[in-house]
Amino acid sequence: MPSYIWTSTVTETEEWAEKNFSHAVAQSFKEQGICDGESLALLCQHGSMEQLKACGLKTVSEQLKLRKLITLTLEQPTKAAACDNSPAPEGFGGARKKLSLVELMKIPPEEKRLYLMMRNKVNKAVKEQWKGNVIPLFKTDPAEKKKLEDMVQKLVPNCSTKYFGERAIRQHIIDTLTERRRMIKKGFDYTKAREKRETVKSSVKCVTNSENILHRTISLGKHSRI
Repeated sequence: MPSYIWTSTVTETEEWAEKNFSHAVAQSFKEQGICDGESLALLCQHGSMEQLKACGLKTVSEQLKLRKLITLTLEQPTKAAACDNSPAPEGFGGARKKLSLVELMKIPPEEKRLYLMMRNKVNKAVKEQWKGNVIPLFKTDPAEKKKLEDMVQKLVPNCSTKYFGERAIRQHIIDTLTERRRMIKKGFDYTKAREKRETVKSSVKCVTNSENILHRTISLGKHSRI
């Protein structure tokens, strides 16, 4: 599990829970508001037995597995962080393109909220550009490399912050796609997951439309009687 899971979206957190545990656990996470990486980390570090059970982790084995997964992530920095030589933001030790979880916890709350919001916007853009199980290889495909650079330049004006600049945006895109490739190799099908979400959205929309039609019909009936 990469470090960017801490700033993941609702969908990515749900997919992570379903892959590592079960669909039922993923749904319980969603119902209990465990909708991003930060809340997932807090659940692991400070959650009570009752809270873990409410999130679908009812056995000791499942609870220990969660703690193990999160602990390993905290102890192992990403490869990008280890090899990057770019200057770090003022007040932070170690040079890296993206903030570590420890560094993220140290920045001012308003900067942290903005940082998370901008990274989620990048996640969304990546999903729209490369859908399902299609994962590009930037090193061998010039066309995809150009798409990457075009996306970075498009996102920079609206997503850059004091702690999340052009290099961090580029690396976050690559990290997101690398993690998706890893999950695909382990058997997760992003195409099917996307189709399932679209089916659910369509069903909800149909139900909403039916309810609206029913309400209008009832309202017209009342007026006709008057």
